[in-house]
Formats: sequence, C-alpha cells, structure tokens
Amino acid sequence: MPDQDSSLPASPNPLHTEANRGEPTSGQNPISQTLPSSENSSDVPPPPPISISLPANPVNQQTASVSQVLPEPRSIPVVEEVFQAPVQIQSPVPPPAVPPAQDQPPAEQKKAKTPPLKYLLLGLGVLVVLGGIAFALNSFLFSAKSPEQTTLTYWGLEEKTVMDSLIKEYEAKNPKVKIGYIKQAKEDYRERLVNSLAKNSGPDIFSYHNTWVPMLSTQLAPAPATIFNSAEFANTFYPTASRDLVRGSSVFGVPLAIDGLGMYVNEAIFNENGKLIPNNWNDLLQTARELTQKDEEGRITRSGVAMGRTENVDNWEDILSLMLLQNKADLANPQGELAEDPVLFFVSIARDEKIWDDTLPRSTEAFAKGLAAMYFGPSSRAEEIKQLNPNLSFRIVPMPQLPKNSPDDPDINYSSYQALGVWEKSKNSEEAWRFLKFLSEKSSLEKTYAAVSAARGYGNPYPRPDMAQPLENDPLVGAYLRQASTSHSSYLSSNTNDGSTGINSRLSQIWKGLVDQMIQEGRDIKTLLPPVAESIRGVLAVYSASQ
Repeated sequence: MPDQDSSLPASPNPLHTEANRGEPTSGQNPISQTLPSSENSSDVPPPPPISISLPANPVNQQTASVSQVLPEPRSIPVVEEVFQAPVQIQSPVPPPAVPPAQDQPPAEQKKAKTPPLKYLLLGLGVLVVLGGIAFALNSFLFSAKSPEQTTLTYWGLEEKTVMDSLIKEYEAKNPKVKIGYIKQAKEDYRERLVNSLAKNSGPDIFSYHNTWVPMLSTQLAPAPATIFNSAEFANTFYPTASRDLVRGSSVFGVPLAIDGLGMYVNEAIFNENGKLIPNNWNDLLQTARELTQKDEEGRITRSGVAMGRTENVDNWEDILSLMLLQNKADLANPQGELAEDPVLFFVSIARDEKIWDDTLPRSTEAFAKGLAAMYFGPSSRAEEIKQLNPNLSFRIVPMPQLPKNSPDDPDINYSSYQALGVWEKSKNSEEAWRFLKFLSEKSSLEKTYAAVSAARGYGNPYPRPDMAQPLENDPLVGAYLRQASTSHSSYLSSNTNDGSTGINSRLSQIWKGLVDQMIQEGRDIKTLLPPVAESIRGVLAVYSASQ
C-alpha cells in the first residue's frame, strides 16, 4: 500500500482526514504505534544480546536487516506479550524477538513491513463506520442550513375549493413547496393588500385587477425570462393581456380568465315581440324604444335597455368606457366630439328617450325580474341573475358596435379581469412564478373551469385563444371569447374594489359628476368636459399612467 503524502496539512475535522481511510501514514504504522518505545520502557530489561552484526548503514539495508533479524509477521498476541512482565529466557539460542530498541531505527524499520490482513480488515471496518458517521453528520448539518420546504402565501378571490385541487397537484409534483391559499373579501381589497405589502407582511402571490399595474408598480416582481418572456406571453394570451400586464420586455401578471362586457338579452321578451338582436348602437336604440313599456301615468314598467344613469346602472363605467374607445376618444385627455358624442348618447337613453330612470331598481335586479329587455355586464353577473330568478330565460351576446363604414372596420370590445402577480419582496419569487406558469397551462385552466362550473353552473372564460373554440357558442361565456381578441381595457372600470383612493374609483367619481350634472341639471357637455379632462390628467399623473 503506498504511503500517504506526509506534506499534506492536517484537516481540522477528524471526519475528513486521511487517517480515517485506515492507511498508515509516515511514522504512523499501526503496529509501531502499538509497541512501546525503549525510551518509555526502562523497566523492561533488554533481551540477551544478538550475535548477528548489523550493517554499517541500517537504513539503507533495511530490507536485509529485517529479513535476517525479524521472524515472520506475528499476530496480535505479540502486542500483548510486550506488555507482560519480563520473561527470563533460559535457552542459549536467542529467541526470535524484537531487536533492542537502541540498536535499530525505531519507526523506519517497521515502515516497510506490510500490515497483516487482520489490520487491513480492521482499518476498513473503521473507515466504513467513520464514513457512515460523516455522512449522517453532513446530512444533518446540510438539512439544518437548508430548509426542507418553500412556503408560498397566496391571496385570491376565488373560493378555496376551486383552488385546492390545483394546489395539491403542484405540491405533489414539488414536494418541497407548500402553498397556503387565503380567500379574500372583495370589499376594499386593494387597500388591504397595499397595507399588507407596506408592512412587509404581504403574500407572495396575490390577485389584482388588470388596471392596477400603475398603482402596484413598486410592489410587483417581473417574471424571470426563463419562465415568462414577453414574446411567449403575447403568443399565449389575448392581446389585451400584453397591453395591460407587460411593461417593456417584463411580464408583471398572468390572467387565469378573461372578462369584460356582454349584452344580456331576455329571450322571452325578444321572441314575444319578434325582435332581432341589435348589433350596433343605432339599432339598439330603436329596439329599446320599441320594447319599453309605460303605464298610463308615463312611469316605466319595462325598460328596453338599462343604461343612461350612474346611480342604478351597474357597470356604467364599463359601458361608457367602451363607447369612448369605439369612438376613438382619448380617455387620458377626453376632448372634442370624439369624447362628447359617446357621452351624449349614453345620457340620452335616460334624459331624452326616457327609456331608463331612477325609479327602477338596480339594473342587474331589474333584468333578473324581467323589467329590462337588455342589460350589459360581465360574465360573473350571470350567477347573480340566476340566483335572483332561476327561471329566467336569457343569453349573452357580443356588444353593439358603432355603425361601420366598411365591413373590414374592426370591432372594439371591452376587457376587465383579474390577474395574478408576485410580490417584489418575496423570498421565493422564482418559485411563485413557476406556480403561476403551472396555473396558466391548458390542463390547469380546464380544471379551474370545471371547478368553477361545478360551483355555479358555468366557468370563467379562458384567457388563451387556443382554448376558445369549444366554448365559443356557449350561451353564457361564448360572447366574451368571441370578443376577446378585440378587447381593450380602461382605467374607468367598475367593481374593481380598489378603495376610495384607487385610480378606478377616482376616475369614476370624475365621470359620475359629469353625467349627473348633464342629467339632473341639464348642463352642457362642452362646458363640463374641459375641467373633467384636466382632473383626469391629474389622477393619471399621480401613477404615471396613460390610457
């Protein structure tokens, strides 16, 4: 067995030194370590003199000396004999014993001797035991330094039962990841979220409205390019998602559904009156006139369409935003006829046409009770309408458009939806983004749709164009999927739960003041719109947002 290099520095950790390999190092033969030196054995009388003359240079003749003086290798009893009391030798012939310590080199002469097999086996056994101890110790130390689990906290608006199966599936595929889902109430959700993030106790993953990116710009972590890059994102989701959730080349959110505005139609009223569903605003106005009913005193008993006011028209912000977008108005600086005409049309339904007024119940309730032939809302409103009137026969169709000068003129529709983002200060942001990528995969979205459908009878419209085809003709979600590729969003958006100081609520208050003054006071839009535009610019400047 080759000698170990005696020039190597000694390891401070006994579990990692070469001595643990069971191999002798220079001056450390296992046998010579067991034998006492003559300097420490002065009480033991030397054996009788040996008549063999040693060479002049015992070191250089080491092999010859050993072969002449030493007997065959002896077993462990030799060691035990050394420690016995001195034995008086009577024979005149010198016994084959160890030469006197003073007449031979103490360690060097033993060095060349091959250790007996038992010592090799003993050393191997020690090596195995020490190796096992070292492995166990290192495993313990490593596990103590590296946490076994990564914990992600997830704030969402869906019911916990909807997310449970997907979370368990991801955890099963990633045993070191634990995800805690906490369903949040919608009321004042943004303020609650922002306060939590400001206290550095925010969730790793959270739901937010697609228009909140300017308000959360310092709190959102961009997706690693290896998980989501802007090109891949654009090829996966509808264009509105890229406009809303991508800044530069960085992705800041992932949609798990797409929603916006659809036109709810009471099928019984339309069939009874032989009416066709309108596909532009001019036809809608004429149909609404014909379907509106009033009593002898002129009170509305059934409205042709629920729009024209702010206090009892749900989603009025979305309706007005869509009309402004279709007319190509600049929502960041609304000026001139491009902004005036849509507002005038909206207000005229109540003020001039008397198709809707403030005596009617809230528009969602009115439609559910059969008091309105047409109503505008997101797909999520269908659940409320079904709960209010399970027997109501209705379907949802695409929104009306402006009359087209050419059949090739593109449609413009409206989008409003929730996205998922990752907190910028999360210690596990990369793992959080991997989870979001998993949630946005086809199989995961199909499972989410099925879970939501089981709870309310229909699911959320898919956010991916490559998943639209099977649901395009669905009576409740098909319209939103047919519109999704031409949808645009607006900061003037309803029911975002952004709180009184949020961008949506502040813009809503500005536009509400304009509409209410036109209806209640008969004010002229040309005098009202310039200060409204200035106020809108001020709100957007706070968040460095542009429409």
